[in-house]
Amino acid sequence: MPKTKRYNGRQSNVALNLFFENYMKSVAKDTNKILQWVPAGYVSKSTATRQYRLKKEDFDLELVKRTAVIISNRGQTGLYFEEAAISAVREENDQHNVPPEMISEQTILRSFKSRDLPVGFPEQFHQYAQFGQQVGRTGRPTFFYSENVL
Repeated sequence: MPKTKRYNGRQSNVALNLFFENYMKSVAKDTNKILQWVPAGYVSKSTATRQYRLKKEDFDLELVKRTAVIISNRGQTGLYFEEAAISAVREENDQHNVPPEMISEQTILRSFKSRDLPVGFPEQFHQYAQFGQQVGRTGRPTFFYSENVL
């Protein structure tokens, strides 16, 4: 009987679970990458996603794929990655973060009544915006505008 939440839960979670199952299969093809203990300087996939804020797309990078190993820890088998590689990807991602003083597109849309919005907003104004996530905020990346543009 299949695990209920793993395969019958929210569609995005099921897709993520299947992605990492295939990821583990690809790493397991190289028997040198299956270890019995956690080497110093390696972090788990869950630590990489929670503390280092890596996303699914980040695990596809060659830098991360090269350092992936499979380890059994207390009966649980999982993916582990070199902390140096994970930190490098995090620093690269942090460069794309939006400064906290910028205003999100959704905030602007909520500030006006629909009839008071400029014609073509927001689609025609995306060229003046910066796309990404603000530091310390969760959620999807969106467009942010500086006060100078507004």
